[in-house]
Amino acid sequence: MRVLVFGFSSQMGGVESFLLNYCLAMSEIDPDIRFDFVVIDKIPPFVNTLQDKGFDFHVVPNRMSHPLGYSRALTNIIKTGNYDCLWYNTCTLSDITLLRKASKSIPVRIEHAHAAAPMGNPINGLLHRIHKASLEKYATHFFACSEEGAAFMFPNPVLASHKWRFVPNGIDAARYVRNESEMQTIRDHLHLGQRPVFGHVGRFSKEKNHPFLLRVFARIKEVLPSATLLLIGDGQEEGEVKEMAIELGLESSVRFLGSRQDVPSLLKAMDVFLFPSEHEGFGLALIEAQATGLECIASTGIPKNAIVTPRAQRLPLDEEMWCQEAIDAYERAQCSHESLPESVTRAGFDIHDNAKRLLTYLKEELDRTTWQDDRTAR
Repeated sequence: MRVLVFGFSSQMGGVESFLLNYCLAMSEIDPDIRFDFVVIDKIPPFVNTLQDKGFDFHVVPNRMSHPLGYSRALTNIIKTGNYDCLWYNTCTLSDITLLRKASKSIPVRIEHAHAAAPMGNPINGLLHRIHKASLEKYATHFFACSEEGAAFMFPNPVLASHKWRFVPNGIDAARYVRNESEMQTIRDHLHLGQRPVFGHVGRFSKEKNHPFLLRVFARIKEVLPSATLLLIGDGQEEGEVKEMAIELGLESSVRFLGSRQDVPSLLKAMDVFLFPSEHEGFGLALIEAQATGLECIASTGIPKNAIVTPRAQRLPLDEEMWCQEAIDAYERAQCSHESLPESVTRAGFDIHDNAKRLLTYLKEELDRTTWQDDRTAR
């Protein structure tokens, strides 16, 4: 089976983690499956594990600056690839060029929703609504990471007929198991000592709500003066967030760690995980934090099914409430640092089980679609 995958950006985020986890897990189950990836402008720096598998990366021009080059490159990829499946992972339907082109020759075409609210400028929002109305013309299958994501991305006929499929954001829960010795080693490496450590994982973009996070942390510092905040990720708004940290007098207490591939280890250095997103299609980082056993505070913009352990809670975006709950969570964290991977597995977010199910489903759907096409041809 040859699968063409769209969804990687230049920055490591939830969609990127999702694709890495699933593509690696499925290729381990079935070495004959072939994934090729469409990327914009350049190959992202975090995909070395996929390159080691021998998968190809098709670099295409940015559609905004080179629309004709972008369109021609996609046409050539489809024409020469002989793909069985297009796996189109998006946070918005502002551009469905690849999906349209694939509808002429790729039998299985999946639109996979990873967001639950508009992203980008008003023009993107308008294009999203236009393309959403015609989505069934081009996609044959519909995946989403949550009900909220499905409602945002799919037209009413798809929702009403229950044609969409929930695909959990799976992780390898075993990677998040920790013990006291390992936790202390990581904290020593980061020169954290015995300070209270709060943390967040997410790219620096508007919906992640970093300004709110900094304001809450400034309040926490009034009660816990030695507290440190670890921010993992990168993005266009990182510079603005750094400036805000200086304005709030937090420059020596907030650590900007950048985009990292050792997130499981960094989570083990934290006491409390804070996730104040304005909205999320799901929130993979929150599942990772819960597997580590962290006390977690998330916003009500996170889907309810992302709360899978008793140490996680959803709160409205109120600074005073978040500050008090974060301090209380830190006190609870001093009693137990036991990881909770079994809770994540029981909730259905284990990558190995989900990769097996998804692979079986894709093969069955490809066989069914091919059979229908053969019948139509006769």
